[in-house]
Amino acid sequence: MFNPTPVRVAVTYAVLSALWIFTSDKLMGALFANAPRLLILASTLKGWIFVVVTAILLYMALVRVKRQAESQGSAVRMAEERLSHLVETAPIGIFRSTPEGRFLFANPALARIHGYADAAAFLHAVTKIGEDLYADPQRRIQLLERLREHGSVYNFESLRKRSDGGTVWVSTSASMVADPLTGEQSIHGFTVDISTRKHAELLLREQEEYSRRLIEASPLPIAVTDLSTGSLSINPAFTRLLGYMPQDVPMIDSWWTQAYPDPDMRERVRRDWDNRFSSPEPSGETLPPTEREVTDKTGKVHTIGFHVARIGRLVVAMLVDLSERIRSEEALRGSEERFRSIVESSPSAMHLYTLEQSGELRFTLANPTADRLLGITHEELYGKTLLQAFPALQKTHIPETYLRVALGELPPQSFETTYKDGVISGTFEVHAFRTGENMLVVSFTEISERVRLRELMVQTEKMLSVGGLAAGVAHEINNPLAGILQSVQNILRRIEPELPANARAAQEAGLDLAAMRRYLENREILGFLEAIRHSGERAARIVQNMLSFTRKSSSRHVPTDMAELLENTLEIAATHYDLKKKYDFRRIEIVRDYQPGMPKVPCSPQEIQQVVFNLLDNAAQAGVDRPVKDEPLRITLRLRAGSDYAALEVEDNGPGMEEDVRKKVFEPFFTTKDVGEGTGLGLSVSYFIVTGNHHGTFQVRSTPGEGTTFIIRLPLGGE
Repeated sequence: MFNPTPVRVAVTYAVLSALWIFTSDKLMGALFANAPRLLILASTLKGWIFVVVTAILLYMALVRVKRQAESQGSAVRMAEERLSHLVETAPIGIFRSTPEGRFLFANPALARIHGYADAAAFLHAVTKIGEDLYADPQRRIQLLERLREHGSVYNFESLRKRSDGGTVWVSTSASMVADPLTGEQSIHGFTVDISTRKHAELLLREQEEYSRRLIEASPLPIAVTDLSTGSLSINPAFTRLLGYMPQDVPMIDSWWTQAYPDPDMRERVRRDWDNRFSSPEPSGETLPPTEREVTDKTGKVHTIGFHVARIGRLVVAMLVDLSERIRSEEALRGSEERFRSIVESSPSAMHLYTLEQSGELRFTLANPTADRLLGITHEELYGKTLLQAFPALQKTHIPETYLRVALGELPPQSFETTYKDGVISGTFEVHAFRTGENMLVVSFTEISERVRLRELMVQTEKMLSVGGLAAGVAHEINNPLAGILQSVQNILRRIEPELPANARAAQEAGLDLAAMRRYLENREILGFLEAIRHSGERAARIVQNMLSFTRKSSSRHVPTDMAELLENTLEIAATHYDLKKKYDFRRIEIVRDYQPGMPKVPCSPQEIQQVVFNLLDNAAQAGVDRPVKDEPLRITLRLRAGSDYAALEVEDNGPGMEEDVRKKVFEPFFTTKDVGEGTGLGLSVSYFIVTGNHHGTFQVRSTPGEGTTFIIRLPLGGE
């Protein structure tokens, strides 16, 4: 396709003009050869036509050129406007400056980077670029040197000043450009704010430095492997553990060779390593720990636990020497076996508990002695909590005590406790101690008999100490009491009208003895005297009981049929009736439980009968106050014979006694009766009759709401 450029238009016009002139001259010469005038006229007309056509073509060419020029100028202006808008709105700084340090142009983005509101303010304020903008003017000199050497620079970083006194990191790319007309050089370039990136890089470097120092200072051996290069870095703890210096294992391959001298083992370890880290994409996960036998620099083998995590192209491994732990575990297993053997063969009953994270003690072991002592099989208790295994401990201090001992908050504890549930019953001496972390051992012994003997000893000591006091008090009271009784008796005799001596004395005094008698009766003086005599006699009986504390019985012990003695005592009790308590032995249910063929017991029948009567009387009185009266008061008498003793039991279904009352029933002057109803000496005297005069034992067993049982044991030997 024809492209009408100026040269082509000129050439075309010249060719066409030459053809026109040549052909027209030839044609007119042929047509007007015989007519010279027509030839001249035709030549003149041809010249004007050529001039007119040439003028028209020239005009059209000029118009076209003008239009093209106008079109090109408009495009240039539009391009310049677009370029100017682009420069003005560009997010990066654009500038043109002289090598000497003066800005020829700067866009608003460059001004904003340096803290100025607009480019005009920026150009006005900055007259010397090196001094006004660069935190280190030497960097401006270095930039110029690179431009002169290379003609351009890319990503030249520098710290710049801001108008607010702060600084900003920038990256500059620029070229040195010479003016084609004048040859003057200027610098054209772009500036980008890289503060965010620099701060991120600084933070990253700080974190890397922190991580490096942390690894260096870590007490745990740490090794870091770069998967891309195979380089290996180790910290001082690694060197202390295995002896290898950083120069000994610079690469992971050198580590394989030295740590695993056995080729087969080395191949297995390397294969496992490749399987774990062959993936090109980092997983970013922590791998399961592994255990390996590793050879240190001296040739010693260690059992090492590897805890490995992959972070990008790095693999971080923390090493833990398990050799000591394995030896400790083996020693612990041996110790546990020895401990278990000791527990199994121990003559003391033992229970073992484990303290769980939930704070519960769980039953884990019991020895055969514990099975025999408690009369149960412990297999069904294994795995249960303390309260599941022994629910009767719920409201006691024991669970809390055990827990605090297991936690180490309390030293080993020893105490006595009574336990009773559907199967187990008894009094136990308990020792609880901690044998290790979260481990508790409870050793216990059944001490019911020991408690009984201890109570007996305490009671005996108490009675002996009180006996001496009672004897002294009784002797001191006995003499003035005898005087009181004798005086009261004499007063009553001296006012008797029937006595002749009284009548003579009254007549001599001019006194009507009968009238005086009526006066004394009306004023109840005789009743007062009788009350004094009655109280004196009661006091005399108390004194007599007190004196029995220190006197051995003078009665001879004879073989006695205990069943017959009990029957005689019941006959006596059947005639007894208490006006205050409203009880009658004839309305009490008596249950006899006598062992057939009971041997005769050497004793003082009168004294033992006194003891039994006292127990029957106490049971009858206590039975009136029993809480459940739907069933009659029942007293059970039992006789049993052992190898060397005879046992007599008096049991009732009365209200029973609390523990603090039970422990005091044999003490002199202790009574639960109302004032005036009892002296508190009945059981005390009975106790001395049994223990002192008969060398036997006297015990009491009682449960509140369930009744009371008194047990008397008398030896079957001689006196």
